[in-house]
Amino acid sequence: MASSRDRRRSILIVTKEDLFGQGMSSALKSKGYRTWVATKFRLILDRVYLAPPDLLLLDEEATREGSQDIITWMVAGDFQGRVPLIIMVDEGGLARVARMRRLPVDDYLIKPFAQEELLLKVDLCFRRRERQWERNPLTLLPGNLRIIREIQRRLDIDEPFAFAYSDLSDFKPFNDRYGFSRGDEVLHMTARIMTNTVKELCQQRGFVGHIGGDDFVFSTDADIVDEVCQQMIERFDFVLPTFYEEEDRERGFIVSLDRKGNENRFPFMSLAIGIATNETRKFSHYGEISEVASDLKNFAKKWPGSHYYRDKRVR
Repeated sequence: MASSRDRRRSILIVTKEDLFGQGMSSALKSKGYRTWVATKFRLILDRVYLAPPDLLLLDEEATREGSQDIITWMVAGDFQGRVPLIIMVDEGGLARVARMRRLPVDDYLIKPFAQEELLLKVDLCFRRRERQWERNPLTLLPGNLRIIREIQRRLDIDEPFAFAYSDLSDFKPFNDRYGFSRGDEVLHMTARIMTNTVKELCQQRGFVGHIGGDDFVFSTDADIVDEVCQQMIERFDFVLPTFYEEEDRERGFIVSLDRKGNENRFPFMSLAIGIATNETRKFSHYGEISEVASDLKNFAKKWPGSHYYRDKRVR
C-alpha cells in the first residue's frame, strides 16, 4: 500500500482509547509508517513542536476537551507547513464535525472501521498531499519536483529537446509600484500564455513548470522552440500594457524604488528566455541543462525589451 517514500512518514494518533490507538498503530507500522499514540494530547506538545508528524489521526472525542485551538494551530498551515488531518468519528459524529468550521479536515473514518479502510484512507491522503506539493500554489503549474523528474526523464531517454528558463525583467519594481496582488495577476497571465503556446505548438510533448516567483521553465521539441519563444514574446508584449495604469502607459515607464531604496525610472516588464538543447551538447542531469539555460536567460536580459537566446555552442 505505502510506497518507499512513505517509509519515513510519521503519524500521530490522538485518541482517548489506548487499545484502539495501539491497534491502529500496529496496522500502520506493518506498512512502514512511524507512529505514536497520544491519549492526552496536551502532554506531548513539546514533542509535536520539535518533530511535527506528517499526518494527524484524530479521534473526534479528543476535540471535546478544549484541544481544538491546539489542533487548529497545528494543521492550519502556519505550523511548519500544513499537517493533513483525518478525523475519526462514530456514526453520530459527522454532524458535530461539520460544525467544527475551524478544523481543516482532509478526510474522515467512521468507527468502527476495518484495517484495510484505515490504510487506504492514509495512503490516499498522502497521495493527495504529494500532488499538492508538486504544484506551484499560485499558478498550479508543476513545481520543482515535477520539473526535475520531467526534464531528467527526457535527458535519460536521450531524445532531442529544448529546455527553456525564463523570468520577468523589472518584476520587482512593478510589485513595489502596484502591489503583490497585481503582480500575481501578471504571473497568472504569464503562466497562461506559456501553457497555451506550448500546448498549441507542441501538443502532449511540451511541458511548462513554475519554479517560483517570476521564474518559469518549459520544454519543447528542439525544432520548434524558436517559434514557441517568438509567439510567447509576441503574446506577452501584447497583453502586458493592460496591467499598467493609463498614466504609466502614456509615459512608457513607471517610477518605483530600486534595490537600494532610491526612487528611479523603470521600463515595462519584459520576458527573458534562455534555451539549452541536447542536440549538440550532452547533459547528464537536470542541474547541468538548467544552469546553461539560466545563464542564457541572464544573457537575454542584457538587452531592453523581451528577448530569447538559444545556445549554439558544441561540447
